[in-house]
Amino acid sequence: MVMSITVVGLLLAATVHAADGEACRAMLQRTDGSPVRLVEDAGKPIVLFYEDRWSTALNQDLKDDLYARGKANGMLEQVRIVAVANIQQYDFFPARGIATAFIRGVESRVGVPILLDVRGTLSSPPMNLPADGGTVVLLDAGCRETFRHSGKLGSAERERFFAALEAAMGRPAGG
Repeated sequence: MVMSITVVGLLLAATVHAADGEACRAMLQRTDGSPVRLVEDAGKPIVLFYEDRWSTALNQDLKDDLYARGKANGMLEQVRIVAVANIQQYDFFPARGIATAFIRGVESRVGVPILLDVRGTLSSPPMNLPADGGTVVLLDAGCRETFRHSGKLGSAERERFFAALEAAMGRPAGG
């Protein structure tokens, strides 16, 4: 029994180590269909919102809070926000074109690029994000995951997120 627990523990540790930095190299698409890496060049902490059609408003309060805090203390220049629409369930004609056009409209309205995960890239290894719902991930400047939460963040999780973000930026908590 101890042997099998140790082997499982080593396998899990190896998986986490192997995933360090690999997430940023994941290939996705822009709304114009051109390929793009999740993050072209790291160097800043990355806040990743991975959402399907039904979860875009799930963590709107976190997005609003992130924007307000970021604007108030200059954080927005020190962090990358990456929005990824998980549209793998629409990877057939004509649904993919309709979904892409809709997302392109949202992208234009909000002024934030939205990347497309057409093939379920981020729900596969090394990230293994849930294929449905919304997930918030924080990657440090080296593209290592430091925070992950699927579903709606409550106030305690939101404060844990901001503490992890402050740490990833090299700031004291609450700074």
